[in-house]
Amino acid sequence: MARLLAAVGTAQLLQATTLAQVAGTPPPAVAAPVTTQRDTARACSVTSSPGNSAESGNSAEAGGNAQPNDSGQSTKTADPSDSATLAAALNRVVQTEVETVYGYQVALTRLAAPAADQARALLATHETLVGQAEAYTRALCVSVPSREPGYTLGTSFLQKPAAGLASLEAGTLPVYGDLVALSEGETRRWAVSSLVAAAQRTIRWGSDPGPVPGIVLDTALLPVLPDPAAPSPRQTDGGAAATPTAP
Repeated sequence: MARLLAAVGTAQLLQATTLAQVAGTPPPAVAAPVTTQRDTARACSVTSSPGNSAESGNSAEAGGNAQPNDSGQSTKTADPSDSATLAAALNRVVQTEVETVYGYQVALTRLAAPAADQARALLATHETLVGQAEAYTRALCVSVPSREPGYTLGTSFLQKPAAGLASLEAGTLPVYGDLVALSEGETRRWAVSSLVAAAQRTIRWGSDPGPVPGIVLDTALLPVLPDPAAPSPRQTDGGAAATPTAP
């Protein structure tokens, strides 16, 4: 449900931005993704400490003065090998963002201004997102996936780098959608804001983020809409039904 709400909300925000541009009014303000505020070293050391349960018991005996963790995010160590876990979703975000950074670096050598200027600015954005995603991964007490030395880019990407970057940006949407679905607290807030920003970047490169950004929608599976109903006969002054005539 969280993924669906985030996707629909993102679509509505994009539509509101388009309408604002047409009307000549300022677009809706959107907060940029921010890094985690958790003390990763402390959280993971407390979670993995063998004396953690004993310390908790001593705190309770002392009057329950221990401070609760109000981050809204579980500190249990998760297994990233399970694809339907928060750890796995964060790993996919890290890997996708690192690959996107590589794509931007390659595209910059083939783009001319002003597209190159836009790519340079967005490259810095993605480098920041990599660091943020890695920070959220460490906050979950999970190892950050190792970075690959390079990635294979298709011939179409090299020939049309702007379209290739649009495709890369669109490819990040379902990854952030997965993270929205599997996270909570500040991690979910970061995932939602990152999803919105990714949809906006997709549009900046001239691509369509889809009707529900963050959800892979197979339109072939959608129900067929019924044909529009025929106009009903209108009543004349004499009470008889008159059939509409073509103009």
